[in-house]
This record gives sequence, structure tokens and C-alpha cells, in this order.
Amino acid sequence: MFLVDNSVKLRPKDDTFPGNVPRNPSQQTKQYEEVMKKTVVLTSTNSGFLDIAINWLESIKKLGIHPNIILVAEDEEAYNTLLPYNDSTTFIRKGTLAQSTNKNKLVYDTPEYKKLVYRRPRYILDELEKDRNVFFCDVDTVWLQDPFPYFVGDYDIILQRDMFFKKHVAYCAGMVYFRSSNLVNNFVKDWTQQTLKENLKSNKNDQTILNALLLYKSYSSTLKRKVLNSDEFPNGQLFFNDSRIAYRNKAVVVHNNWVIGHDIKVERFKKTGLWLVDKLRNN
Repeated sequence: MFLVDNSVKLRPKDDTFPGNVPRNPSQQTKQYEEVMKKTVVLTSTNSGFLDIAINWLESIKKLGIHPNIILVAEDEEAYNTLLPYNDSTTFIRKGTLAQSTNKNKLVYDTPEYKKLVYRRPRYILDELEKDRNVFFCDVDTVWLQDPFPYFVGDYDIILQRDMFFKKHVAYCAGMVYFRSSNLVNNFVKDWTQQTLKENLKSNKNDQTILNALLLYKSYSSTLKRKVLNSDEFPNGQLFFNDSRIAYRNKAVVVHNNWVIGHDIKVERFKKTGLWLVDKLRNN
């Protein structure tokens, strides 16, 4: 596969290591270009979420940026439908079990859903082991601004907040930036192994396993992490909350989570003017 040369705020303090973000504009531009060049944006979908995946692709296309994208199509129908998006920077490839994947609109945290998402750490690890950085980003997101300037700096892992607890923050497995290194690759390898051996009917999932690993002593004290600002990278609970409309213009990438089901996600996007698929069909 290719890698095409296609050329913050930190909160909370106790969960973010100081970065090495350059103050010199020319140096920052150079680092931005290096991040773009070495990063793969990775995601996956089945047929049930095809329209949402296309909406995701169109939101990136609308920005006029050209990141390296790998979209894993988890069944034959998804692969054939997405194939026209293949170009010099976007690679549509089949999943490892494309012939046997459930093509329905899978419901969050069900065994069939877990069977699908538990493959994702392996996909991430495959790219990291090729010395590529990976921005894993769920398809139920919309890009409103270029996120790559937020990935500049000396960080191993960059995380989106998902839930707040009294003693810690839970991070979202559907929006994580991984910088390839022995430490990060071992972390993702542990994540891969733990998800693959997990019982599909247990109360754990890829996200709870990721967060538990982040608390391991071997990683909590060594992984240099950045936490994305929640106004700029809001989850679905924040962005789609009508009491926070004033903050919407700050959003860089919107994650349409905190609701369960395909149709309600589409309705949310439509209500906030972020559904591009109908406009595409009309054109």
C-alpha cells in the first residue's frame, strides 16, 4: 500500500504529558506535513452502516485535504459499493472474514457487534508494525475541520474523552491516534490479544479493555498521552445537546455516539445539517 506525501489545548493536566509542539510556524508546518505523510486514517464498516461510512468519506472530501485512508469493508456488498472511492490516497480493502460477516445494522455491544469490532485492534496493529502511525476513527463521525494539526507533538497516544467518573476518565476506542513505536505496538498487541480471547457475551468490550490497559502500571507511567479538547472533539452527548449549540462551531471532528442504532444516528446528522448522503444523491 501507499503512503502519499499529502501535505491545544491539553486537559486534564493529570492525564496529559507535556508535548513538544513547536511555536515556530515554519517548524509547525513541517511537523504537520510529517504527521500527514506518515499517518493512516483507519476505519471499518459492514453493509449495515454503508451510508454512514459514505457520509464520513464525503465529510473528509469536502475539506479538501487528502489523508491516507484505509477503509476495511467487512463484507462483499460493502466492498463493492465502496470500491469507487479507491484513489491515490484512499484504499478500500476487504476484511479478514468478509465472506462470513453479518451485513445487518448491528446493535452496539451485542455479540455480533463485538465480533466485528474485535477485529479492529488487529487492523491497527498491522499498520503500526509497518512503521505507520494510525488515526483510528469510527465511521459515525463527521470531519468539520482538519484534525491533523492536533496530532503534532511528542505523544504516543492521543485520546478522545467519552465518559467522566469521579476518579478517572474513560476514553473512546472509536477515536484514537497511535504513534508507532515498540511501546505503542506492544500496547496495541496486548489490546488485540485481550479482545480476541474475550467472551462475546461478557460485559466487556473493546473500549473497556482499552481503558483497563491504559491503567496498567507498565503503560500508565510510560505512554505519553494527549487528551483532545472536548469542545473540539466532542462526543455525541456533548455535540448534540441543544444546550451546547454555541460550542458547535468549535468542533473539529464530531462523534455521533451516545445513542444506539443506525437510524437515530442518521436522524441526528440530518437534524444538525451534517448528513451529506442525500445531497450527494440529489447531485
